[in-house]
Amino acid sequence: MPLDVLEQDSTVQTGLTVRAVLIGFALVALNTIWSTFTDFYMRSSYMGSGLIPMSVFLPFFLMVGFVNVLWRVMDRVLRRRGIDVPALYPLLPQEMMCIFIIAFVGNAGRGMNWLVSVMGCPRYFASPENKWEDTFFPYLAKWAIPLDRNAVKWFYDGLPEGMKIPWNVWLPPLFWWLGFMVAGVVGSLCLSSILRRQWVDRERLNFALVDVPAEIVKNPDKPSVLPNIYTTRMFWIAFGVTFGMVMWNVVGYFWPQFPEISIINYRWRRILPYFPYLYQRINPYLVGFCFFCDVDILFSMWFFWLLGAIQCYIYNRLSVDIGRASEYSSSWQLVRLQGCGGYIFLALWALWIARRHLWDVIRKAWNPKIKDVDDSDEFMSHRTAVIGLALTTLYVAFWLHQLDIEWRFVIFYIITSVVFAIGFGKLVAESGLVYFSGPFNSREFAEFGLGYENAHPGSLAGLAIAHGWGIFGVMWFTHVAKAIDHMKTKKRKLSFLLILVFTFSVVVGLWFVLYMGYTYGAYNSETWVYRRGPVYFYGKVKTKMTSPVGVDLPKMMVVGAGFLITGLMTLMRYQFTWWRLHPIGFTVATMWATRISVMSIFFVWFVKVTFLRLGGSRVTNRLRPVFLGILCGFAAGVFMSFLVDWAFFPFEGHRVHY
Repeated sequence: MPLDVLEQDSTVQTGLTVRAVLIGFALVALNTIWSTFTDFYMRSSYMGSGLIPMSVFLPFFLMVGFVNVLWRVMDRVLRRRGIDVPALYPLLPQEMMCIFIIAFVGNAGRGMNWLVSVMGCPRYFASPENKWEDTFFPYLAKWAIPLDRNAVKWFYDGLPEGMKIPWNVWLPPLFWWLGFMVAGVVGSLCLSSILRRQWVDRERLNFALVDVPAEIVKNPDKPSVLPNIYTTRMFWIAFGVTFGMVMWNVVGYFWPQFPEISIINYRWRRILPYFPYLYQRINPYLVGFCFFCDVDILFSMWFFWLLGAIQCYIYNRLSVDIGRASEYSSSWQLVRLQGCGGYIFLALWALWIARRHLWDVIRKAWNPKIKDVDDSDEFMSHRTAVIGLALTTLYVAFWLHQLDIEWRFVIFYIITSVVFAIGFGKLVAESGLVYFSGPFNSREFAEFGLGYENAHPGSLAGLAIAHGWGIFGVMWFTHVAKAIDHMKTKKRKLSFLLILVFTFSVVVGLWFVLYMGYTYGAYNSETWVYRRGPVYFYGKVKTKMTSPVGVDLPKMMVVGAGFLITGLMTLMRYQFTWWRLHPIGFTVATMWATRISVMSIFFVWFVKVTFLRLGGSRVTNRLRPVFLGILCGFAAGVFMSFLVDWAFFPFEGHRVHY
């Protein structure tokens, strides 16, 4: 079948083909295995960091830019000779977007190392010195963690010779954890289905993260060997520059005296005494995505980061203390609490401006026969979404209560999970940043917001275990809903597939984490996840049980101040067209993801503002190939660095990307 006929086939135009699904699942397995292996055992670049991590983007980029191009060339050569080979038909843009969607949702499996570490940490790190067994062991839910001490020890230290991996020790608790996570993802899909029309069709949010893959797969009007973006000279110039910078530094792996290009290597620098450290680096991967972000948001992020740093300097210089001494008493934590208040405001504001749409959803769920509300283009009907969200929320609530968590903490945990998930999804859709983090997770805010002076010890122990995984991920599916528009297919055809992809990624992730731990010893990876992270959190549980405190009202007032400031900025932005400070910048400026990105954000903002003033949006849009070239060139360089580490520096790699 000729390519032009293939592109006119309505069954193929949807992109939901068998080969696209199979390739997508293969990339999910590759992403899960590769990111775990290189991050924690090769000690190479962090391939799993970011909302679209390198382990997802790079195979997708190679598929579009090299594998599919090769298929096109071979297909053309064979057709000229009168040979028709269906297996070599090149992938269409719609199919490649389907592959990206599957890989994007399957990215969930990369977090299983944290879950396994949280489950195994109490057994392995308990000692007479820390007195964990006397303090909180009696309150740990036995069905949620492995009970065999030797099995856990072998995971961290490596399996003795001749022994087999004790899968039977892990399977029972992991079964219940899988049910918890699947319930969370089904609830996320239901909530995303409810919010999709408001965010995509009515508010028309940016969804800049989707623009990058959509731009990469775009083909010209006539069938061509190369996608659009690869036919521009500026793309390849930018590609060569960033790829060459990484390769230049690779030479230093073999010759330490070789001068490096330090601007793409990360390091912390203190500008002044008492002033917070500056993460001195321009990350080309982040730069490529940031180009698609709104200029006002970029400006607000680095501007409020600077104000936050000055505020921290004043706190440190004057030794300011607010409330009682706690883990939230440092200068950056106090500024972070302000951002948390802003985060809560923006999440509630998102619900407020969607109130009419939400009322329509309720009416349609109550009476599906009404004609003025259309839910045909959603992941599921409004009635199914509302009932599904209610049932999964109830399941999650009882699941948490079975961990011996008190109902007040369970309710607060779930409410904050939903609020933070909505805020996270809305802010990522509006900003488009590939590195984005929320102010708190639900466990932290449940303890912070309610205090633990009169908390049952089981609540604190259960919340520590629940810290292993969140329960709602609205951001993933709202972005998928936007990406599906490039596939020209119905969203309901993908609903079950997305849940299956998530489950598959989690199962593969858990299998590979346990396999690598028992093969090489998780503790030998020398990473924060296996050595210090869970130890720190469980140590906090012991402290909270032995020294319980109530609600810290002064710090809650800091959260309230951030809430009011964000509300005022939102009002100013709605009332005055000249107001450039965006409330998102204030909300996330002091979060970890922003602190390590601020120089890259400033660089992109400066370039965009300069070209906007020189030639307007038309000239700025011509820079798209340049920034995509920066992004793809750096990704290719990181891949080559990984191959060099694999060949010459196994398990002693080099951190190029973070």
